[in-house]
Amino acid sequence: TPGCTTEGAAFRDLHAAFRKAGAVVVGASRDSLKSHENFKAKMAFPFELVSDPGGTLEIGARAFASALRDFFRSTSSRETTP
Repeated sequence: TPGCTTEGAAFRDLHAAFRKAGAVVVGASRDSLKSHENFKAKMAFPFELVSDPGGTLEIGARAFASALRDFFRSTSSRETTP
C-alpha cells in the first residue's frame, strides 16, 4: 500500500540511526516472500521483510499496543507525591 511504502522508506532513511541506538528493524506483512524480496530490492531496504500470511504478528502487535495504551492511561491518571 502507499502507506506501507512511505513508512518503509522512512525506516530505510533512518536505518543507521536505529542501528546506532541498538534497534533491529524488520518489516512484516501478509505478502509472500517473493513479493517481499522484489519490494525490498525496489525500495533498497537495508532490513529484512518477513511474510506473515496468517496475520499472527499483526494480532500480537495490536494486543501489545493495546496493553501499552491501557498501561499509560492508568498511570497517567495517578497522582504522585514527592
